[in-house]
Amino acid sequence: MAAHHLRILKIAFGITRDYQAAEDIVAEAFVALYRHAGELESSQPVGPWITRVVVNASISVVRKKGRESLARPALFWKNDPAPDPAEVAAQNDTRQRILHEIGQLPARDRAVLISHYFHDCDVDTMAASLGLPTGTVKSRLARARKRLRARLMAQSFTGVPVIQRGDL
Repeated sequence: MAAHHLRILKIAFGITRDYQAAEDIVAEAFVALYRHAGELESSQPVGPWITRVVVNASISVVRKKGRESLARPALFWKNDPAPDPAEVAAQNDTRQRILHEIGQLPARDRAVLISHYFHDCDVDTMAASLGLPTGTVKSRLARARKRLRARLMAQSFTGVPVIQRGDL
């Protein structure tokens, strides 16, 4: 449990944007793991199985509640140290904008973006975790990036994109 708890909590929170719901989803995932432990093969790793349970449950919670905007900053964004306060402020504004726009995307898009960019999951790991073919995960990731990029570009008031192509 300890090996997976924080990772799947971050994933659940990233998709649901609700810490209490994320805690509930993780708790239910561990209960499901306990119930189905006899069904899992000893050679089968637990990580992808429990990640799939958490992602699917998180998407279900979001669908039930409807899309919600991000009202607060993400707790688990990776911070890069930057000595210049103006640069830090600009980065924080950009991060908040990206997080807000991710929150406006469908739950499936959020799931792949958060898994890939916030938790460094490669496509093969996501495919195993979600129980999907690699090509499906690649196409979902590409579609999610395209939707996010379009939302970010549409919000640019100056005509000059605030988010550079390499940022996504």
